[in-house]
Amino acid sequence: MKKRIALAVWLITGGAILAAALATASSWSARDTAAAMLDDAYARLEVAERDQTRASLANITALELLLESERNPSEDTIRQAARAAAEEQHAYRRAEQSWEEAHRRVDAAVGAGAKINDREVGALRLLRSRALIGSGRITTAVADLENLLEFLPEDSAEQPLRRLATEELSKAYFFGARLMRLTGKAEEEWMLVAERAREHARSLVEDNSPLISDDERRRHQRNLETIITANSLSLDELRRQANPSDCPSGQCRNLQLDGWPWQKPGRNRSMQPPGDGRGGGAGTNIVGGGS
Repeated sequence: MKKRIALAVWLITGGAILAAALATASSWSARDTAAAMLDDAYARLEVAERDQTRASLANITALELLLESERNPSEDTIRQAARAAAEEQHAYRRAEQSWEEAHRRVDAAVGAGAKINDREVGALRLLRSRALIGSGRITTAVADLENLLEFLPEDSAEQPLRRLATEELSKAYFFGARLMRLTGKAEEEWMLVAERAREHARSLVEDNSPLISDDERRRHQRNLETIITANSLSLDELRRQANPSDCPSGQCRNLQLDGWPWQKPGRNRSMQPPGDGRGGGAGTNIVGGGS
């Protein structure tokens, strides 16, 4: 029986989940243990995806009721908003727990697949990064994705996987910058992270490979526009925006600037911030546009 590794890729703009199936290069049938662990991991990822969708819907409902309570304050609207906020927090806690469990099981599958080829390892590592993002360990996911891009060869056979990893990396930086803003980090800190999101998204838009589909190009363009638009919002405007559909809650860990992989000593130059080394590309300013 031939197995397939399925990778869920979410648009930064939210909405429907796009599924991209990555076929394994060889049969899993000869490796029953690894195959069973992969099936187990993917089943947990599906649970986490469903819980994340519920959390996203709870976030939208809570935001709508909060805005209504501000427009028409009354005992009833305030009570409804408070109840929705509590339900939202519960939904995000449940989603985080599901992603934690998914991460544990994907990690186990990665360990069991020690003898599989690089493409399979890369696909599993990409799944693991998604679980890390969902559980709020964004800086860990970024480090994994940066290392994955170094691990994957740049030949044409690996380009689809490299693009998916780059898209996931851009999203992780975007979520991190957004949550840094919402938790009160200084502008000069979150802007460094936001710029990395923009640079990775822009690299996908500028990729002229004939193998990229029109749908993929449109998604890359929308993601870049979303990043630029989000960074042009005031903090008050940002707080009134619903979370991106697969973004973790605001209770994420280790979002200090010195926790990001390119800020740590010993990292290679490919991980350094773009442009002049301070996170801003020469002649660019993502706040207010400019791509």
